[in-house]
Amino acid sequence: MSEELSYVLATPYTLAKSRTGGVLSRLLSRVDLELIGAQIFTPDRKTVEAYAESMVRFTNPRKPGSGKLLSDYILKNMMPEERPHRVALFLFRGQDACRKLTDVTGALFPENRSIESITGETIRDTYADLIYSKEEPDTPIYIEPAVLTPPREEVAIHNLKIFLRAIEGVDNVVQNMVYPNPEKIEKTLVIIKPDNWRYPSSRPGTILDMFSRTGLRIVGCKIYQMSVNEGLEFYGAVEEALKAKLGPNMGQKAVEYLEQKFDMVLPEESAAVIKHQFGDAFAYDQFCKIVEFMTGRKPKECPLEERDAPGERTRWTRYGRFWDRPIPPKLRGERCAGNSATT
Repeated sequence: MSEELSYVLATPYTLAKSRTGGVLSRLLSRVDLELIGAQIFTPDRKTVEAYAESMVRFTNPRKPGSGKLLSDYILKNMMPEERPHRVALFLFRGQDACRKLTDVTGALFPENRSIESITGETIRDTYADLIYSKEEPDTPIYIEPAVLTPPREEVAIHNLKIFLRAIEGVDNVVQNMVYPNPEKIEKTLVIIKPDNWRYPSSRPGTILDMFSRTGLRIVGCKIYQMSVNEGLEFYGAVEEALKAKLGPNMGQKAVEYLEQKFDMVLPEESAAVIKHQFGDAFAYDQFCKIVEFMTGRKPKECPLEERDAPGERTRWTRYGRFWDRPIPPKLRGERCAGNSATT
């Protein structure tokens, strides 16, 4: 079976309730798929209309009214009003991606339930809510689905093209709030480092969830593979700090080891040279290990012409573009225009 591209879209309601981390934890720990992209963005009117139209276009023929219900939900809950609404898009790649994501997401309709719905909690089991009428508090008016995911790859590619048009060329950090005292608002960065991504686990989502509980708003994210040159630049200040803190201490230990090993006292000038050279060499080696940890490659073993290439193993969450590599071939081509999209 060939690999598929698919996605899970966390709705504005899910982000407003600070449930993004919980959703991501469930996805990463329950599907054997690779998370290759992530983006928080605010869809504009054309994007929302095109996405809503796709629900009708690809509606389930066995349940013809379902597409209209989802289309109405999207138009009502994602359309920009006084301010645009945030959504979080998680892009996955792997075999049978659409079915696996549908299973862990959970069915909206009883006839679509799978074994996952019977034997374990789905995302919708945990995070879907009944929304009640403000006028009649005891009367439910619709079910908040928490997340949306396409049933098959044809739909996934169609909708990803719609989202790509909305993402390209806009600021990566969402600015959809007006604060009474904007000068008091701060923005900061959190890096979820590579050891949290090497094995399927809930750790990345749990970390996001912890920050969400502080009341802070997540306004941007990206799955990123740091290149060697980026690692060298990002941690450049660390190299000098390591030389200052580790160098003298490790240099002194090297002198003491040599004197003990060979049962001699080194001349003062020779000891000073060893302290300096060995201390700096040790500090640089530790610096290179940090860069290797973040990029998957040792700087000394990476050819100069490859130092700008994305790292081998690292996953780095930060503000940035949706993809750190060229757009997947399936998504290249004509973008959506107006309130429809081309495939």
